[in-house]
Amino acid sequence: MSKVVVLGLCGIVMLGSCALAQSAGRLIDKFCLDQTNNIMWPQNFGIANGKITTGIACDDLFSVNGIWAPPYVSSDFVLQATVDGVTIAEPAFLWRPFYIERSARLGAGVVAQSNTVLVPEGRAFLFALLLENPGEESVSVPLEFRVSGSLDKMLTDADWGFMAPQSTTPTRVNRMADNFVVLQQGEEGIAIATSQGIPWDDVGQCFAGVVPVAAHGEARLHITVAIGANTDARGQCADLAAAPEAAVHEAYRVYDQRLVELYEKIPRLTSDNAALVRFYDRSLTPLLMNRWYVPEFKLQPFYATGSVRGGCVGDYLWNVGECAEILSLFDPQATKAHIRQFLETGIDTGFGFCPINGERMHPNHYYPINQEKVIAMAYHYVRNTGDMAFLGEPIGDKTILEAIIAEALYLDDPSKPVALVDYNTCDPQRRGGQNHLELRTPLGELNYTHVMPDLNGRRYANYVLAAELSALAERPRPDLIQRAEQLKVELKRSLWDAKNRWFVYKMPDADPPITALRYTVQMFYMLGSGVLDEEEESGLLNHLNDREFLSDYGLHSLAKHDPAYLQEDVDNGGPGACTCFPLNIAKTLYGMGKPDLANDILKRILWWGEKMPYWGDSFYADTIRYREETPLQCTIDAITGAQCILYGMFGIAPRFDGSIVIHPSMPSFARTAALSGVKLRGTEFDVALSEGTYTVRCQGKTMAANIGQTVVINDGEMELR
Repeated sequence: MSKVVVLGLCGIVMLGSCALAQSAGRLIDKFCLDQTNNIMWPQNFGIANGKITTGIACDDLFSVNGIWAPPYVSSDFVLQATVDGVTIAEPAFLWRPFYIERSARLGAGVVAQSNTVLVPEGRAFLFALLLENPGEESVSVPLEFRVSGSLDKMLTDADWGFMAPQSTTPTRVNRMADNFVVLQQGEEGIAIATSQGIPWDDVGQCFAGVVPVAAHGEARLHITVAIGANTDARGQCADLAAAPEAAVHEAYRVYDQRLVELYEKIPRLTSDNAALVRFYDRSLTPLLMNRWYVPEFKLQPFYATGSVRGGCVGDYLWNVGECAEILSLFDPQATKAHIRQFLETGIDTGFGFCPINGERMHPNHYYPINQEKVIAMAYHYVRNTGDMAFLGEPIGDKTILEAIIAEALYLDDPSKPVALVDYNTCDPQRRGGQNHLELRTPLGELNYTHVMPDLNGRRYANYVLAAELSALAERPRPDLIQRAEQLKVELKRSLWDAKNRWFVYKMPDADPPITALRYTVQMFYMLGSGVLDEEEESGLLNHLNDREFLSDYGLHSLAKHDPAYLQEDVDNGGPGACTCFPLNIAKTLYGMGKPDLANDILKRILWWGEKMPYWGDSFYADTIRYREETPLQCTIDAITGAQCILYGMFGIAPRFDGSIVIHPSMPSFARTAALSGVKLRGTEFDVALSEGTYTVRCQGKTMAANIGQTVVINDGEMELR
């Protein structure tokens, strides 16, 4: 006689011995996260693979909430299972970018282990359930699987911007067979098939059945879900349902191969500090989850700003531009295509471009940092790849180089002496600094707009980088260097406050005119560019302390004493900072020869690699917490973590002549750190740090050096300087 499972107080079981779990030591396990370390809220939790993303209820054994498979959206889709009418809460889980395994103990000792796997090709996922009965008697497990959701096909750029698209059109259930239904809406549908023994119940409007599990035995069942045009969705669902376990294993194989390809392009990091390695690897997650191959998208592949649960699929130049060095290392051809698209779409209005037609994102708004970002992307693409011909490629009525120079001269009049820009006049809504920092404080004297020092000072690098590219293309522009130096003088003359050792901003059309201080982290982005003299540089660095910008768990975007500091405004308003800010500032500090300051920032945020499956747009600095309310929960600029380590800590710098400079700094929180498989400019090499020394291996040769010395690789030959 079999027992019927009755739910009572159930313990959680771990997945270490789960038949569905993967063996340890695989590359994908570098990205694994379990429930004991996770701080991400269930509503921000999901998986994504470049074709489809779903929400995962990590606090539930079974649930899948929402499907976004561009251009198809079922934002309110629910796959919800119950055992004997009860949901199973608080499971153990192991998350990986493309699938999640969950486990819990049911009544009568039965262990239930679920696996939700995104299918690499097409717009589909598989749900596998394993029931194990260690007992002496057979048991019966009553299961119900409810599915519902609206469905829409969204083919306009406006649908794929910042917020996740929301479907609204109801579906109707079209029963195709006992174990096969379609949630149909016109020519689109969500096809769902279950294993035998779990048929569709027209009365209960769910899949339902009682699954017998023999003593010391197990039972397996599968649910396949596909979304899209009716014919495509039904066909893929039926194919997967015909051999679900084979489909799961094929998915594992494909995802393992993606990890191999990732680490063929991005070097592997090892260290005696495991937290540093986890931080580095975790920062690479967007290269797996934000890389979309969608036929309806203009670019193939398309690197989304976000991805998870459909949030922020459009390309924000601010975010993508923060990754200028590492993105072109990983995928140079896609980086080149994205630079071209940003320039073709236009960056003097809008935040970036949308994926389907390449139209502007939010055309009535504008980030006045756009010029810096696209110039840096082009500069580092050429420096990383040596693709000089890119500069001469046509774009509209210009060449790429001419377009870059035009961006460097944005809001400038070359016929006149250099003047500071009033950024309140630079976008249609006259929002100025409100777009730059998007501060949520009340307007007026707490704002930061008009003649802003950080934006003006960062024009210096725009001139210099554009001039370097011009010289490289044998079309020298010495006037750009001259304007850079004039700007440097004007910035200090007009905006430097020697008493406070900081820069002021000015609102000249206020009544009366305003000259005030705003202690924003953006000021540190001028460091290392050449625009600051020794007084200004030391002045800014003097503020990088625990009284103002630093706390135990990170960097503040506004200093703690700033009057505009607002606890609710995480990314730019004080309590924390955008993910890329501390990383790129630390990278700059390494490059300036300030490793102690860089290490101090980095060691405060190593917890990011321990507590989150992927990194959202912002982290708090005074507590272990992330910004929960934003749809941007897997931001592309998280890869600046690896960028900071490669180009900052390890001091790797390709040069236009094809040589590579290596000038590393030893992290204060590790005794050893090593990169293997660095591939730049046709050269592959390894770098290993050990306390006060380091070695470089290239083409079978090894060179030892002390920290502080520089190794230069040229055509495979190494030289110590």
